Amino acid sequence: MLEQFKYVNHLREVVEFGKGGIFANYNDLRDYQWSFSKVNGKISRFTKEIVSKKLPVIIQAPTEGEAITIKNRLFEVIEKDVLSGKYGMIVIGGYYYRCYITAGKKSEYLISKRHLKVDLTVSSDCPVWVKETEVNFNTATASDGGLNFPHDYAFDFTNLMNVQNVNNTSFAGCNFRMVIYGACMNPTIVIGGNTYQVNCTVESGQYLTIDCAAKKVYLTKANGEAVNQFNNRNKSHYIFEPIKPGINAVSWTGDLRFDVILLDERGEPKWN
Repeated sequence: MLEQFKYVNHLREVVEFGKGGIFANYNDLRDYQWSFSKVNGKISRFTKEIVSKKLPVIIQAPTEGEAITIKNRLFEVIEKDVLSGKYGMIVIGGYYYRCYITAGKKSEYLISKRHLKVDLTVSSDCPVWVKETEVNFNTATASDGGLNFPHDYAFDFTNLMNVQNVNNTSFAGCNFRMVIYGACMNPTIVIGGNTYQVNCTVESGQYLTIDCAAKKVYLTKANGEAVNQFNNRNKSHYIFEPIKPGINAVSWTGDLRFDVILLDERGEPKWN
């Protein structure tokens, strides 16, 4: 059975594997490895280093013209990421893997112009598979009887003012991004007993981002300018505390509108 997945570059241009003349053979995309340090013959620390994986691909098209178009587009889509220094990503089953395609070794291209075998090298300095789940909170909507989304999110909402729940369905604590929309002052949000607070003013048309994975706090103005707010965080609580597994109560003060994007990070994409 052929593998089906997508490569999406930083410009959101998509190459689909498993259809349209591009087919992927067995590969090691799902393989993972931890590196570790030793002290006195004991493992003391686990880390993940830069990883390179092999992705064997076959291009086979009905006509020479179609094959030539596929070959050229494949190279151009993946090369744009390397030239710009911005990640592309491989997407499998809702999980993405940020990476670059750093090499392409060709063979069997003299058999026919309609045929090409290319072994791609996928390189990443953040070798984890990530699935994002966005949870939306809105005080005004909640006061009218709760939130009702058309999507099948894995969390529960109540109709209590300023008190709701978020469900981290991962087996471990997960990183997150929190986006708080203006207008508000000194926004304070409590998730699972931990306080996330930034002492700043977010004006209408602006938004404040707490990025747990990147360890950044910044305000984005209406003109797109990003202003560092790291030093304005409430230092009495760890603002980058991951969200615990299971159902976590979410509460806040005042009228707030904010999103919490859960980042389920795994060494391999979940099998389905």
